[in-house]
Amino acid sequence: MDPLSQIIGLLKPQAVGWRVIEAHNAWTIGFRPTNVVVFGQIIEGACHVEREDGIGFDLEAGDFLLMAAPPNWTMSGCGGSVAVDFKAAIEDPGLLLTPEHPAHVTKFIAGNFKFAAANRDLISTLMLPIVHVRGNEIAARRFTALLATLGDEALADRPGRSLVLDRLLEVILIEALRYRPPDIGDGGRG
Repeated sequence: MDPLSQIIGLLKPQAVGWRVIEAHNAWTIGFRPTNVVVFGQIIEGACHVEREDGIGFDLEAGDFLLMAAPPNWTMSGCGGSVAVDFKAAIEDPGLLLTPEHPAHVTKFIAGNFKFAAANRDLISTLMLPIVHVRGNEIAARRFTALLATLGDEALADRPGRSLVLDRLLEVILIEALRYRPPDIGDGGRG
């Protein structure tokens, strides 16, 4: 067994949850610090991510994002508005929608997973703190396929569902650990 497979075995990623979120026109969602790994992909539209530590970047349709134990952070579209807490937005999706025909629509998958408590701190030493895969990169197509399969499996009631979901999360994590942005190449490996 290769070292990366052994590490994934130690981490034991487990599904915590995921959702498809839709937001209209100007919006902002606030996320609190967490010790889990958050991930998502923009399905439609665009948004801006701003972290409490001063890191900010834009996401466009097709972009994939994964962050390990992020600090306070926000996502906003069309210049933003008063921040809605993520948990409140999950409980009442109408907080991000307009009753009339919206001029701008943003849809994205938002999810997170946790690790076995004994090895939770290992993830911060293994992966980039922010994995941002642009939609035009080959890696983004792989994440899109994995997230589509994850969604299909989560909504189905087939035998072995929880095992398949766990394995899909492992594959998403492996892809994130393998990923290196094009501007840093292979990190000096030969």
